[in-house]
This record gives sequence, C-alpha cells and structure tokens, in this order.
Amino acid sequence: AVLHSSDLPIILEGSLTVEAGKSATIASGTIIKMGSYPGYGSVTVHGALTVLGSKEEPVYFTSIKDDSVGGDTNGDGSVTTPAARDWNAIYLENGSRAEFDHVMVQYGGFNYLGEYLPGVAAAIYDRGAELTISNSVFEHNYGTAIFKDAGSANITRTEFTDNAYGLQFRGGLASISESSFHGNNDQAIYNQSGQNAYGSPPGPVVVVDARNNWWGSSDGPHDISTTTPTGSGA
Repeated sequence: AVLHSSDLPIILEGSLTVEAGKSATIASGTIIKMGSYPGYGSVTVHGALTVLGSKEEPVYFTSIKDDSVGGDTNGDGSVTTPAARDWNAIYLENGSRAEFDHVMVQYGGFNYLGEYLPGVAAAIYDRGAELTISNSVFEHNYGTAIFKDAGSANITRTEFTDNAYGLQFRGGLASISESSFHGNNDQAIYNQSGQNAYGSPPGPVVVVDARNNWWGSSDGPHDISTTTPTGSGA
C-alpha cells in the first residue's frame, strides 16, 4: 500500500497498523497530522514501513494542531498550538523493518500512564526492528525522540533538537553518524544498557557508536561516564 497526499494533510486518529508480512510506503510530500485527545494518533509496524521524503518535499508526522504545515487542519485558528505529547508514537515491533528518509517527526511522545512501556515516552519505539534513518529531523517530542531496546539502527545526517533525549538506548545495536544533537533538554544519548529498568533484569552493556556527530559545542559532548566529565555539548 502507498500513502500519498500532495495537497491536503492526512488526519490519523487512532492507530494505523502494518501487519506482519505486509508493507506500506509513505510518499514524498505527505503530511500526516496525528490526532490529539481523545483520538491520539499512532502507527504500529509489524511488517515493513518505508517513508521516503525528499529535500524539497519531506514527509511530516506532526500534531493536528500544527498550522505551520498543511494549514489550519482542525479549523480553530490560533486557539490551539502544537506541543510535545500531542500524539502517541510510531511503534516498530520486533521483526519489523523501517526506513525513514527526509522525514520530520514532531510533537509526539504521549504515553499517559506507561500503558505501552512503563517509564518511557518516545516518538519512535524500536523494539527490535531493522531501522534506517537519514536526512531527518526529530524535534519537540516528549521524552526521547527514539527509544531502542533491540534490533539494529543506522542513523545518518539527522537532527535531534528540543527533545528530552535524542536516543534512549537499552539494547540492540545502534550507529549514529554525521548527525546533530543540540538544544535537547537532558542528554543527547541516554545509554541504559546493563542497568535495571523498571523491573527488567539488566542485559549486557552495549556501546552506541556515535562518532562523527555535532553536539552543539566545539569541545564535543558532555561525557558524564567518567569521574572527570569532558565537553560541554548536548
């Protein structure tokens, strides 16, 4: 299935699911506005999701309250404005595949009482996908832009700004390069591998390969893993 809209935004209230063995493609220029209360928007992927924007026509996952792209979709003028937690998330379940290129992911991260995963709010939950992200932007999301605890992720040329974390990592494999972390509210990368997390037994410590990125400062990221922290960046 191919999802495309070059003129009007697509409104998603409730969940769109890509079933195991199935695939979905979202074409360049598509604007998906996620419903807020009471019909929080989300995408759940068990199969394969391909989201291919372009520099001239990126794909947007944003809030229905976001009038900056696609106009005043909810028709209320300036009464409502977008904010973090306006919609749920994109859920990449174990065994799924996902590719994002030239995609804007904004204002997600609603996980009210931890119904999906206790203690974690994210715009994308990667629970064991084969995930590729390039030339994309994650901004204004509640909690972390991406949560990951299994699978593999390769992220290049992507910007993370105005989230709590860029990546909250508990397991799997992750490589991030040629990307930018700046203006986030907590840590650029929060590596929880090897730690107890909400009753789950600790797994092995895994190193996130995050070489060759910009951290918002010329002296590099603020590294708190040693007794003498270095860097002042994100």
